[in-house]
Amino acid sequence: MVSREIRCNLDKIMTPGCMPAAERLGRFVRELIFEEDPDELQKYGKLELPLRSCERAEIIAVTPQHLYRILKNPELRRHLKQSRKIRTVRDPLVFMHEESTQS
Repeated sequence: MVSREIRCNLDKIMTPGCMPAAERLGRFVRELIFEEDPDELQKYGKLELPLRSCERAEIIAVTPQHLYRILKNPELRRHLKQSRKIRTVRDPLVFMHEESTQS
């Protein structure tokens, strides 16, 4: 049981380092959506990410310039919208569903 827990923790640490940056960004957004109340997500239909660009880049371990290039992806642009320095996830429940079917 202890070895399973250690392996699970190692997977959590090692997996992000082996993933492309776009997948790390998707995973980060999915984790944020998962932490939110589904009723509120359904009510508002969006999730605001009030993090600065450099903070988001730091979380997924890329430079802000590379994050900007990643966010130019048409698939991500369909779900992520920038307004007044706040990045918003449109239809977070749809984003979760689409990302889970692609993985």
